[in-house]
Amino acid sequence: MLWMRAACRFARVVCLALASLSIAMVVTADASSTWRRHVDNRLGLSVDLPAKGFVAADPAPGNEGIRLVASDGSGEISVYSVPLSSMSFSAFRRQLIEGARDYGARITYTAGGDNWFVFSGLWKDQIVYYKVLLKQVCGTPTAHQFHLRYPRNQKRSYDPVIARMDDTLRSSPQPVCR
Repeated sequence: MLWMRAACRFARVVCLALASLSIAMVVTADASSTWRRHVDNRLGLSVDLPAKGFVAADPAPGNEGIRLVASDGSGEISVYSVPLSSMSFSAFRRQLIEGARDYGARITYTAGGDNWFVFSGLWKDQIVYYKVLLKQVCGTPTAHQFHLRYPRNQKRSYDPVIARMDDTLRSSPQPVCR
């Protein structure tokens, strides 16, 4: 009887280990996979996105852009732009950070300059990361941005995704002006 309990415990540990490994493999979209260039000329931005491990989802209400959800549902990536015709970039920065705090995020890191900023923090059991660039699109100051939300225990898997997206977020070469 004792050996059966031990065997069952061992089987549970192996199953949990395999499940954890499979989740990490779903999200690890950097080292072994390809990237795809996302270009949205309507919003005037472009960025590299993981080609594997995520599925397209509807953008959050009120946001245009693209939203991807991890195949296992544990995290998400959103990419969008906001015209700042009636707000300064510094006011937008304050509003975005305060909005995250009001939503319950504990901001643990901020950095920035005249035309960019990043911040990250903790929300429940997840990490949130935002990057925003100020660019001119068709004569209008525009905040190009992406944000990620993912489980704390998958930080190492998401770090290369963030690094690649940080390096490749730009204005699109041919924005559509109206």
